[in-house]
Amino acid sequence: MSETTTITIRIQRETRDQLDNIARGARRSKSFIAAELLTSFVQDQARYEAKIAAARQSRLLSTVEVNQMFKELESIASPLAGKRKIRSVRNR
Repeated sequence: MSETTTITIRIQRETRDQLDNIARGARRSKSFIAAELLTSFVQDQARYEAKIAAARQSRLLSTVEVNQMFKELESIASPLAGKRKIRSVRNR
């Protein structure tokens, strides 16, 4: 098993209540659920960054087309999309 560490975060009360409900329903601790969510987010972000890098290298789409694609993805993405902005691709 990999080494773990502890972090402290500040979340809204409503989010905490929702996390309580999810954890209770899954019969897991809030810490377990939060760790799983963070791990999933970090992995998704790494895949996302890799796809951006591949798109930059491929030159199959113009920068404008790639940026439009990400805007469309942002509009249909998970609820996190409203909380974070997907970075647009810039010419390098």
